[in-house]
Amino acid sequence: MVKSRSSQTYQQINTGTGMQVYPNPSDQSSTIAWDGQYSRLYVYASTGKLVYQTNVSGHKTTLKTSTLPPGIYTIQLLGNEGRQTSRLVVERNP
Repeated sequence: MVKSRSSQTYQQINTGTGMQVYPNPSDQSSTIAWDGQYSRLYVYASTGKLVYQTNVSGHKTTLKTSTLPPGIYTIQLLGNEGRQTSRLVVERNP
């Protein structure tokens, strides 16, 4: 579930990939959860620039979004299961 600041409503976001990113939009941190075996997490800015990468294990990790400028980011998981991709919106709450 995602809370939209502009409309103050909730909506379900389904990436269709078995990856969940929440909360989304985010201002401090987001949890990234997935099904399957993945070993690397990449975060790309809307310009395509790689802004963060890390090794992952298990089925969940936390991404600190407070260090990222507001914008739209692409989250990508890579591993034995192939590739999963989702979007993350970083906003700053007033």
